[in-house]
Amino acid sequence: MSPKLAVMVIHGMGSQDPDFTSADNLKNEVSDKLNIAGKDPADVIWKKIYWADILEDR
Repeated sequence: MSPKLAVMVIHGMGSQDPDFTSADNLKNEVSDKLNIAGKDPADVIWKKIYWADILEDR
């Protein structure tokens, strides 16, 4: 079955790690809530957006 919803998680300002774990924490929490609600977490596809490196030199 294809995902029904796409979610992009974009980090905030400041010093960020390319593999920012806050996105993983958010995904896990939302997936838990979906399970509790009787929904399939596999219906959601997640993408982390890391952009800090673009402005790093500035």
